[in-house]
Amino acid sequence: KADPFSHLGATKTIMLRYALCFWLSTLIWSGAHMVAAQDQTTILSSFYASTNGPSWGEGFSSWNTDAPICGWQGIGCNVDDEVTSISLSEVSSLGPTIPPILGALGTLQILTLSSTNLTGTIPPELFNNTLLNHLDLSYTSITGPLPFEMTTVPLNYFGLYSTSFSGTLPEWIGSISSLNNIQISYTRLSGTIPDSFWDLNLQEISMYSNNLTGTISPRIGNMKSLQVIFLNSNSFLGTLPSEIGNLTLLDTVNLGDNFLTGTLPSSLGNCTLLKNIYLSAKVGYPGLEGTLPESWGNLKSLSTISLTGHSLTGNIPSSWVGLTSLQSLTLAQNRLTGTISDVIRSLTTLTNLFLNSNLLQGTIPDYFGELPALKGIYLGFNNLNGTLPVSIVRSDRTLDVSYNHLSGTVPASYGDLPALSFGNNNLCPPYPSWCSRPAAAYSCNRQNCTNPTPTTTSPSSSTTNGFNPNTATHTHSPVMSVYVFVL
Repeated sequence: KADPFSHLGATKTIMLRYALCFWLSTLIWSGAHMVAAQDQTTILSSFYASTNGPSWGEGFSSWNTDAPICGWQGIGCNVDDEVTSISLSEVSSLGPTIPPILGALGTLQILTLSSTNLTGTIPPELFNNTLLNHLDLSYTSITGPLPFEMTTVPLNYFGLYSTSFSGTLPEWIGSISSLNNIQISYTRLSGTIPDSFWDLNLQEISMYSNNLTGTISPRIGNMKSLQVIFLNSNSFLGTLPSEIGNLTLLDTVNLGDNFLTGTLPSSLGNCTLLKNIYLSAKVGYPGLEGTLPESWGNLKSLSTISLTGHSLTGNIPSSWVGLTSLQSLTLAQNRLTGTISDVIRSLTTLTNLFLNSNLLQGTIPDYFGELPALKGIYLGFNNLNGTLPVSIVRSDRTLDVSYNHLSGTVPASYGDLPALSFGNNNLCPPYPSWCSRPAAAYSCNRQNCTNPTPTTTSPSSSTTNGFNPNTATHTHSPVMSVYVFVL
């Protein structure tokens, strides 16, 4: 055949052919794009219809129109108008199940359906969206098990917080190498954590208030990117592995309310970015033994220490003067001895101090009055003696000194404290006039003024302060006392 462009020069022929090819490719792309857009509209319309869309609320009226899908409420698109995110959090009537047809979108990267009325399981088809990296189904009634198809997508965030999920973590969970944040708390998750889990490069683990058992593996030390650990309120046994000190990026660790034994890991002193340590014992369990680690004095960023209900002995280490950011120190219901440590005097950022239910002796330090941020002082159920220091009174401060051996009189200025508990001491008349108020009468009347020995006996020989020394089991937990509100 004759070349239709033969009458043109060579240069013009080449240019014309390139233009024709470009026009044809654009036409083909536009047609395919229109088909893809129509397909995504069909998929989302089906999703809307099968999840009670008409009852979602007025804000979602765009879903029931011919408006472009990228303008629909909760839909996000890329520059090619392909759906990349669906964010329908707190659409309470959305349900009852996740339609498998969502897997046909293909381009979906983010799916947030938290705080909805969803039930049932996670459909495996959902992971046909091979770019899916964020899946949040928290605060729903989604159940288990987890679909194996999760391993085929680059999932970064997985949220099942406060759901009806049950079952165990599968061994293949360690295959999701992209995962950096897992949120499966307040569920019925049970069993042990598989070994493969500890090989993940996670930044945050939140799996608290479940039924997890077994031990916390020393392989936790391999998770060098880990910043936040919440494994509290489970049934873990055994000791805290020293390898936890390898986690130098750690910000918060909460392993409390488990059946842990052994001692506090001194290796945590290596985690110099650490801000919060929550390691309180499970109620009624003797918990950890030994002393408070000297090495923790290296934690200059530490804001919170919570170690309630163990069998810890000794006193606050002198190195803890270095805790210059500490705001809350909770050492209640242990076996600490000696006097109230002078280390506390250097903790100028401290707002709350819980030393109640220990075996502390000596007097209440005057230097409490020098601590500018200190608002809560809890010293009840100890063996403290001496008098009530006037220097600690401040109008924004709560004080509990009940069940001690304090003597003398109650200063009138203590009426300026917004909350006060001082019952079961040897604090005798004359009482301030505010003691006649009904709220104050409880502490004022519960004194041992006819007997030099208070009605409470020494914690070392009874269970009054919360534990039986013969069994090392806490039998009563008087963390808070009855307060007199004197304002």
